Amino acid sequence: MSDIDAATTFVAAISSATAAPVVLNTLDIFKEARRILVKQGAWMQQFFAADVNGKLVEFDSLDAVCFCATGALYRVTNHLLAGKGVFQDYVVGNAMVAEALDAYAAGVLPVKGHGGLVRWNDVPERTQKEVIDLMDQVIAGLSSEGVA
Repeated sequence: MSDIDAATTFVAAISSATAAPVVLNTLDIFKEARRILVKQGAWMQQFFAADVNGKLVEFDSLDAVCFCATGALYRVTNHLLAGKGVFQDYVVGNAMVAEALDAYAAGVLPVKGHGGLVRWNDVPERTQKEVIDLMDQVIAGLSSEGVA
């Protein structure tokens, strides 16, 4: 599978030999992550997620209200996997999603390679507006490619 194929349609392979691959829609992931991040104060840097008091929490915590770009994408992916009955090995699924996201985002990010979105998000001068603009660019690109 090429990087573009991996980025256009996520296949989160679960480590169990009996589990079937779960396909997630890239466009849906980015749209939902954008919806999470667009709220005033919902974006952060340096960590995946925090609660209302600024305490660091896991991105899938019920208390999480603030996310970095990657944390929001991980949260959405976790939610979609859970909706498909996949609750085990989410770390494996999220690692694969991160690689696919980086492969796609390489087309719009100046920082390349695995972790590119994390490094881009965490540049001290980065703004929430720039993160939302990036999400919009990716969504527009996926939409023009016909990804549902």
